[in-house]
Amino acid sequence: MNGTLLTGGLAAGGIAAAGLGISRLLPLRPLPAPTGPHRVGTRTVVLDDDRHPDGLPVQVWYPTADAGSAAPLLADGDAFGRGLAASYGIPAALLTHLRWVRGTAVADAPPLDVSADLPTVVLVHGWKGFRTAHSDVAEQLASQGHVVLAADHVGGSLAAVHPDGSVQPIDPSLLPPEGTPDYWPSARRLVERYASDLYTVLDALGKPHLPQAGPRTVLIGHSTGGAAALLAAESHARAVGWVGLDPWVRPIAMAGGSLPSSLGVAARILRSAEWAGNANDDVLVPLAAHLDQPVRTLPGTGHVDFTLLGRLSPLVRRAGLTKADPDVTRRATLSAAEEVLADLSHTAGTAATG
Repeated sequence: MNGTLLTGGLAAGGIAAAGLGISRLLPLRPLPAPTGPHRVGTRTVVLDDDRHPDGLPVQVWYPTADAGSAAPLLADGDAFGRGLAASYGIPAALLTHLRWVRGTAVADAPPLDVSADLPTVVLVHGWKGFRTAHSDVAEQLASQGHVVLAADHVGGSLAAVHPDGSVQPIDPSLLPPEGTPDYWPSARRLVERYASDLYTVLDALGKPHLPQAGPRTVLIGHSTGGAAALLAAESHARAVGWVGLDPWVRPIAMAGGSLPSSLGVAARILRSAEWAGNANDDVLVPLAAHLDQPVRTLPGTGHVDFTLLGRLSPLVRRAGLTKADPDVTRRATLSAAEEVLADLSHTAGTAATG
């Protein structure tokens, strides 16, 4: 037994040593350069209220004139790498390169004043997500003049990093294994927990420590975040649009809750090919019919493809976590967002004419 342990330790050590070198050589998919008229800045703020006395870390992207150096894509690449490795079985030594990954946004750049007519956009990550999971979408929208925000949904995030450097890892107890008695009640509570985070973000808009933002907000959510965004879109006065990316709406109906009887906002729904026809459709398809919106399925895509994980390491693809080129879902998400924004412009124009 001791010999086996020693051999395993040496093998693990060899893999780790090799990983430190290999990780630097792994080809990364850079974030696409934003095409809007503005450069993009980013900063992290901490929101605290009665719902979140310990603070909720929120990343903000916004238009700027600053042409400084790009900020790290991940607030703590090492912590994120450890969380990713533990959650998906990828050797942590092969993820050390994540500390060097950059987006295109400039850290703490001074914001430009934006038009109050442009809706704010809030992005909502899913279970095992992270606040920069949709940075490629955030940077493009910010380059077009929008203020974009995304919270680290503490407990559900792979690694929620606070500005003081402290890291809170994911809390697996929030979603016990499927099939256990408390699974669906826990899933419902998880969606509501995310929705509570969204209420905090929406209530903070317009306050001095955030860039100037318009009073209307479009919510774009993935998986658990998509369901939470649906609840917030139904109930918060600021919310005027909803885009669901494989929105995991089944927990809302499975634990004694009910789906919104009327949404009253512009909506679009995207679904990965991987999730087409699964049990979530039993709730999603009737919801879509109620909203008079089709469920648009993206051929050849997987659930995780709605995040930018596929850009961070080819290991993610090799481990089977992603299935498609990350540009496929990015383009579809931006197209859905643009349609919702166009709907809002049309509605505003009609109201002004009337």
